[in-house]
Amino acid sequence: PTPTPSPTPSPTPIPLKPSILYITNKAGFVPKSRYNDIKRTFGEYCIVYETLSKWAQQNGYDLIIKLKMTGLLESKVNSHKNQYPPHVKVIPGSDMIYNSLLDASIVIVQGYSTTYLESLYLDKPTILCQIPKNHDYLDIDRFPDLPQAHDVDSLIQLLTLHKNDPKHKIAQTKYQTARIQYLKPYFDLPKAESLVERIDHDLQKLLLIP
Repeated sequence: PTPTPSPTPSPTPIPLKPSILYITNKAGFVPKSRYNDIKRTFGEYCIVYETLSKWAQQNGYDLIIKLKMTGLLESKVNSHKNQYPPHVKVIPGSDMIYNSLLDASIVIVQGYSTTYLESLYLDKPTILCQIPKNHDYLDIDRFPDLPQAHDVDSLIQLLTLHKNDPKHKIAQTKYQTARIQYLKPYFDLPKAESLVERIDHDLQKLLLIP
């Protein structure tokens, strides 16, 4: 009898490396004429980037940087793109963020970004990062159980906490309570008003647009 060939074993899937998604929106409100503000913004970006890049490399993470769609910070970052190590990837401001957001193990939001809401809604470990602290644009100071980093040490501490406890079971009850309370005003709305309309309304109030 003809021998029956053995079935070809399925290839073992290569596990994806965990990733940090760093969303930097700091340059969004800086006019081109304010050179000192642009310089300071880039300096703040460099502090956060260098901290995240070093930590990610030491702990086996990829670092995905999503830039704001602006010619200011993005042009400065791109001027250094050939110097980025292999574990770092930069997403242009014009590209969609959602695949990276869904895949991210940890999300870092710098400055004001509606992606903070989306990340919390997806129950991603999310850290609001302002180094140094300047404004409470996202109005989360009322929720001390939502993680914030205002210096390098607190950022590293929160990253390490999420690495060691990826499902944030530590203080899970407090975190989830704060998360639900923070998101509630954006979803507990009249049916005619969408989440996008609410965010736009809040942003207009923030910018004092009539």
